[in-house]
Amino acid sequence: MPIPTHHQKLTEVRWHREVSNWFGKEKSIDVVGKSLPRSNNSRDPDPLIRKHVTRELADPVLDILAKYKEIEGASTPKVVLDFSTNIDSEEESKSSLGSVQVQEQATPTGQLDPNSLIRKPEYSLEEVVLPPETQDGINQILTLINKRELLVKWGFKTLSGAFVLSGLPGTGKTSTAHAIAHRFDKPLIEASYGDLESRYVGQTSENIRRLFALALDIGAVLFIDEADGALGKRISNVEDSAGQGLNTARNTILVEMEKLVRNDKFKGVVIFATNNAQAFDSAALGRLLSVVPFVLPDESCRSRLFKTHLPEDFPLSDEISYQELAELTDGFNGRDIKNVVQIAAIKTASRDDIPENLYGTMKDFQEAIDLVHQSYNIISDSNFVSGKWMSDRVSELREEENTLNS
Repeated sequence: MPIPTHHQKLTEVRWHREVSNWFGKEKSIDVVGKSLPRSNNSRDPDPLIRKHVTRELADPVLDILAKYKEIEGASTPKVVLDFSTNIDSEEESKSSLGSVQVQEQATPTGQLDPNSLIRKPEYSLEEVVLPPETQDGINQILTLINKRELLVKWGFKTLSGAFVLSGLPGTGKTSTAHAIAHRFDKPLIEASYGDLESRYVGQTSENIRRLFALALDIGAVLFIDEADGALGKRISNVEDSAGQGLNTARNTILVEMEKLVRNDKFKGVVIFATNNAQAFDSAALGRLLSVVPFVLPDESCRSRLFKTHLPEDFPLSDEISYQELAELTDGFNGRDIKNVVQIAAIKTASRDDIPENLYGTMKDFQEAIDLVHQSYNIISDSNFVSGKWMSDRVSELREEENTLNS
């Protein structure tokens, strides 16, 4: 399948599979596709090309690697599929080399283009509902951005501009970072530690340096999620290159944080988010101005969250009580409440053939709340989510089959 590449923006795709090897252990097998055309302005490959390559090449190669019985102690091979177009004539080859081709070629393997992480803020502070103890911490961040010049004038030239939003998933950490950027009309750079990681030696640290350099250049709010990966405790007894690489990357983060907050030209802040702040390295904690706690919303917050997530045009029964909805959702986070509202809306929309019943009722919301509860029950059921459940079920089916055949 010829894929012309010399006039297209290119990307790389990795197919991964975990299988048991010849010695009964788990092994990782990989196929990498290089120089695949991107889909429009996306970083992802053209979906039709990816589907074709997956079916015709990647999956068959992974099947072969899964069956490969390597010598004990030897590494599992990696396969690279390079789709660069071969240029037939020498003259065409020479003419294709130049500034235009250099500009159009793919980002070097493993290297992050931080511009791809710039986001337009999606939320405002008015749309973010936070309990008082969390709001106090956010007010510190707002004041730092708003009064930075005054603080520098007072002599606080090395005041840290790094914060951590710490709390359970769904409590509003990401939406709050968006809202802070929105308040000051600043660009938001939104990354996770996974975006920065590279399997190539030294490339993770280079990605980190490029990310912080962009934040300085455009005065952005830099938001890094999964921060326990970026700021976690460094490994004391390094035994392999992976551990060394992780330590180097974490040291790079600390150095770049220090450089950024000491730079008078930086007009933004660095915000980390985590649900596991206990894993942070002590050196990282010392470079943070504060840790802002994100807790589950109390009853008052839950009532406000329902009002925030319910659109004005959604018809509601007069019986709807925000107070009662808040009481029924004890222990829910903001994302749960958003899901409740959306499920209730779907239930209401299913009655569009009966106009007189086309409004949300307390029954709709109660059923939606029950569905969210059931989702958590399914996830927390250890027998359901564990491999033991499946193996037990297979054993039962085999016994039934043996009984029928006997």
